[in-house]
Amino acid sequence: MNPENLRRNDENQDDGQKPIYRPCPPPSIEQQQRNWAAWHQAMELSHAMLMAGLRHRIGPQGDLQAAYRQWYEQYQATKWEQDRAS
Repeated sequence: MNPENLRRNDENQDDGQKPIYRPCPPPSIEQQQRNWAAWHQAMELSHAMLMAGLRHRIGPQGDLQAAYRQWYEQYQATKWEQDRAS
C-alpha cells in the first residue's frame, strides 16, 4: 500500500501503542471531477502557450504545423537521450 494514501489514527497515542494507519477514503465523484477539470485546463493552457511560442518564433506567415512537428521531433530526441543516460 502506498504510504501517501494512509492517514494516521491518533486514538491510540495516549496509551503508548503505535499509531494505527488506515487507508484514506477515495475522493468523491465531485472531487474527482474538479481534479480532472483542473488537470484538463492546465493541459489546454500549456498547449496554448506552446503554440503561441511557436507562432512567435515563426511569425504570422510561418507554417505552425511544420514548426510543431519539428519541435516535437526535437523534444522526443532530447527526451530519448535523457532517458538513455539515466
